[in-house]
Amino acid sequence: MCNGCKTFLNSCNLSNHRKYCSARKKSYPVDLSLFAKPSVELSEQFKKNVLGTLRGDSIGIECRKDQAILLFGYRLYDKIKKKDDNVMGCRKDVRTKMRVLARLHNCFLAQKTNETKLIFKNVKDIFNIDNFEQLRHAIDAYTTTDDKKIKASLKTNLQFILVKAANIFK
Repeated sequence: MCNGCKTFLNSCNLSNHRKYCSARKKSYPVDLSLFAKPSVELSEQFKKNVLGTLRGDSIGIECRKDQAILLFGYRLYDKIKKKDDNVMGCRKDVRTKMRVLARLHNCFLAQKTNETKLIFKNVKDIFNIDNFEQLRHAIDAYTTTDDKKIKASLKTNLQFILVKAANIFK
């Protein structure tokens, strides 16, 4: 959305629009995700197969309460469900990815400093560019053991999960 004339444009057309916009000095794109938090309409199958089988620990509770993690899990479940008939493997994969994202979010909150900007108050805050240093420190804290050894292939797994989450949240 152009902030100057309040029109909705494709991101490719926004730069051309700025040249000709009547409110040229005030024209800049506004992120639509800041206007409202979309509620996630979860299917009964997702609730039964994924949310119903999550553990009752702090990470599992966060997975059930955080709207962004629910959206992430539901989109993954919907995509995998269409491709694969293996419901057990599908729900285990989705649960694991949701828990990894929630655990990274907990590490991110533990790394919180005065510069950390919590806009959404959920997992989407780790994708804010202002919080990049805290995300780096959280990834380092999450992927190392107590004796400073890197956990095998966890960074690679985390990379794929973060890319999928960024695409879903975008």
